[in-house]
Amino acid sequence: MYPAIISFAIGMIVLSPANSAAILLIVGAFIGFGYGTYMSSSQVAAIKGVSSHRVGLANATFFIFTDIVLGIGPFL
Repeated sequence: MYPAIISFAIGMIVLSPANSAAILLIVGAFIGFGYGTYMSSSQVAAIKGVSSHRVGLANATFFIFTDIVLGIGPFL
């Protein structure tokens, strides 16, 4: 999970001064890899921490809070 976070962070840091299309494409690859891998692995971590009859509840809770954070975060 840490390589995904590092990849996402590198992409966000390089995105701030980006001034060409080539840099934006490279940054998009870093952010896409980081975000996609992190979301998958964090969902697995959330589900592994609960018993088998609560997997649906854990999955729903994970995505509810993910949607809340992604919705409110840009305003902050």
